[in-house]
Amino acid sequence: MAIDFRPYLKKHSKSGNKISLIYKRVTNADSEFINCDALEIKDGVIDGFSINGGQNKEADISLEVFIFNFKTFMKLIKKSREISTLFNIRDLVRHIVANKMFAINAYPFDGLVIPILTFQNFVKYSTDLLNYDIRKQLFKEGWPIYTTTHNTPPATYGENAHVSNSFIANGCIIKGTVINSVISRDVIVEEGAIVKDCVLYSGTQVGKGANLQYVLSDKKVTIKEIIDVAGEKDDFIYISRGAHI
Repeated sequence: MAIDFRPYLKKHSKSGNKISLIYKRVTNADSEFINCDALEIKDGVIDGFSINGGQNKEADISLEVFIFNFKTFMKLIKKSREISTLFNIRDLVRHIVANKMFAINAYPFDGLVIPILTFQNFVKYSTDLLNYDIRKQLFKEGWPIYTTTHNTPPATYGENAHVSNSFIANGCIIKGTVINSVISRDVIVEEGAIVKDCVLYSGTQVGKGANLQYVLSDKKVTIKEIIDVAGEKDDFIYISRGAHI
C-alpha cells in the first residue's frame, strides 16, 4: 500500500484522541487477510478486536498502522514492560482496547492493499503487478517508493532475445525468451531458454534450451541439467536458494 499520512495526521490531531489506527474495508476476508485483526468499529472508534478466520466476506481489517501522541507512546512503552516483555505494538493496542484505557480512532484507507501472508499470496500479487491497472494503484506518479540501489549495469539483451510484459531488473543478461515474468537483478537467461509466468530471484541462471513455467526460484539457482521445469498457475514450483537443477 502507498499511504499519504498527512490527512490522517490532521484528523488525528483534530480528534483530540491519543491514538489512531488505519484500516481497510475488504470484501474478500473469507479468502484473504486470514489471521489478521478484524475490527469492531462504533462511531469511528474501535470497540473491539477479533482474529479474521474467514467466516465473512466483508470485514474491517487493521493495517497495523498506528498514530500515537508522542508522550502517550512513551508512557505506553514503559507500561508494556509491566504487562509483558513479549508485547509488540499490535499486542499493546489490543490490550488498550480490551481494557478501555484510551479511545482509538479508526480511519479507513481506500487505496490498494496487498496482503503477503502466504507463498501463494506472494506469487499472485507479484505477478499481478504486471497488470498496469493494478500497478498504477501502488506506484503513483509523484509518490515514489524508494529502495536500495545497486551499482550494477542496465539489463543487456541479446540479438535473439524476446521479452514481453515482464519486469527485468538491472544487471540481467537476457538472450532467450521471457514472458509475463518478474526477473530480479543479475539473472541470466541463455539463448533458446523460455521463461514464462515465473518469478526469478537475483543470481538465477537459466541454461540453454531450458523451459520454465510457473516457477519461483530463490537466489543463485542454476537450471541447466533438467530442461523442463513447470508448475501450475495456482501451484508454483519453488526452487530453494543455491539449488542446481
